[in-house]
Amino acid sequence: METLSVGEKLSALRKMKKLSQKKLAELTGITQPAISAIENNQATLGIDRAKILAKALACHPAVLLFPDLTI
Repeated sequence: METLSVGEKLSALRKMKKLSQKKLAELTGITQPAISAIENNQATLGIDRAKILAKALACHPAVLLFPDLTI
């Protein structure tokens, strides 16, 4: 089983919710370039951003912070 990176997990969850990076940025207040950087593993997610993104994506923050974690 292949492990996803934090960025890959964020991207997958965002696409499952049929959200563009721009729409997710509008929902969260996190800039689209920042979301892009996280998805491309060029920036770290951090707990605060994980909480904000998880709320918008209707998941637990741990799902984003620990992408190979099964809840």
